Amino acid sequence: MRSSLRFRLTAMATVMVAAVLLVAAVVLFFIQRQQLTSSLDTSLNQQADFMVAALVEADDDGGEEREELEFDDLVSIIEAAPNSDAFEYRRVEIRPASEKPPTGNEGFRWVSRSLGDVEDQGPATLYVGESTEEIDETVGGLIFALLATIPVVAAVMAGLLWWLTGRALNPLRTFAPRWPPLQTPTRHNA
Repeated sequence: MRSSLRFRLTAMATVMVAAVLLVAAVVLFFIQRQQLTSSLDTSLNQQADFMVAALVEADDDGGEEREELEFDDLVSIIEAAPNSDAFEYRRVEIRPASEKPPTGNEGFRWVSRSLGDVEDQGPATLYVGESTEEIDETVGGLIFALLATIPVVAAVMAGLLWWLTGRALNPLRTFAPRWPPLQTPTRHNA
């Protein structure tokens, strides 16, 4: 009976610990993905704001207003943007405002900024996007690490709990022979 009780206590505690670890892993996954995506969005917004500010500055030529931006201005500003070495993962597109935003680019996050007239094409929109490949790789590594460690931690906890329940139930083994066997009360029909 004692080993049965020991097994049940250990199994129940191990399942509870594994469930807590699993819930914590799921929460960690979603928090990590959200934090990385938020960081990427912040970076894209900063770069888009820099480009728009640089375009406004390039458009202001000695106090004289130009009617439209030149495409060459856009290219030079994109090349001078902070973190331009990160463009291996980034894309910058300028489209007429009447066109739809970039689509078909699964795995990309995009931010947009409205621009003025660009080379006889009318109003345009600046799109800055970056691949979410790094986010996917980081989160994939996290998932792999969690899948590898949760069973190991659960097994170690099971061993520890088996030992602890054995120690906790040890006094029962010492005193059990001294107690009279328990009997169920019998009913007497009168």
